[in-house]
Amino acid sequence: MPAGAFDTNSLSWGHYGVARGIDRLLRNLDRHKARASVMTSGVLAERTPAVLKRMVDAGHEIVAHSWAQDVIPATLTTEQVQTDIVRTTE
Repeated sequence: MPAGAFDTNSLSWGHYGVARGIDRLLRNLDRHKARASVMTSGVLAERTPAVLKRMVDAGHEIVAHSWAQDVIPATLTTEQVQTDIVRTTE
């Protein structure tokens, strides 16, 4: 990534997902007695091995999704990010 680029997508995935999102997902899957194939990047796997272990221990499959996201809008300007947020939430 270019120096100074603020990657809002990976920030969201890397912070919220492992802190709250995955627990919600695992509870729902367990409640419905369902198993899932969970795609994760190598970066996330390296940073949160306990989270991946919980998924595997619960019977879910881990699927490699490259080392890092290959296409991330990391070079968007602040205005472009704000436009994307508005467009997404309308």
